[in-house]
Amino acid sequence: MKNQTLTKGQRTRLMILEGAIDVITKRGIEDTSFQMIADHVGLSQQGVMNHFKNKESLFMGVLGVIKDRLYTEIQASFTPYDDAFQLIKKHFNAQLVTIQKYPVTIQLYLWLYYKASHSKRFQELYTATLLDVHEQYLKYILAGQREGIFHFKEEATLVAEKLHDTFMGSIINFSVTSKTQDKEINLLKKWDKVISLIVSYRDL
Repeated sequence: MKNQTLTKGQRTRLMILEGAIDVITKRGIEDTSFQMIADHVGLSQQGVMNHFKNKESLFMGVLGVIKDRLYTEIQASFTPYDDAFQLIKKHFNAQLVTIQKYPVTIQLYLWLYYKASHSKRFQELYTATLLDVHEQYLKYILAGQREGIFHFKEEATLVAEKLHDTFMGSIINFSVTSKTQDKEINLLKKWDKVISLIVSYRDL
């Protein structure tokens, strides 16, 4: 939705979320406060809290913004000529691009994972997030089967879960290790091989 079609309240909410992304990126989740975000966007602390009653709702709002941008990035990278194998690779590449643009993404997903470990409400949110990603990977897997390029004995749902688990592990390692000139290139090469092994891509 373009900014000019938003109500004043929606624009303020989006401004707060944008400010939260900036502050969390600089200070980290643990050290981010409502007052810091309020100062960053030029509102009072109460003004921020009128839109977000607590840090949990604010952080979930930030995740929602990043998720929307991720899927915009993914869809923009696709072409009508891509097969399922290419779609999976482009999906991963778009996620990598988004995480590089918004390093706060990994912090927030790890925060959500931590909250889910001792809160039923966050367990439900975390599970819903996982199911959403698994469903997207499952679509690629089923498309690859129809195209005749994916061959495996395991259930397609299990393959989709493996793809996501492998992706998350590689992205976390990518995010926390020291930067080198070839790190991104090496990760993309590694990911190509991982996809090939998991889905048994016929031409490799």
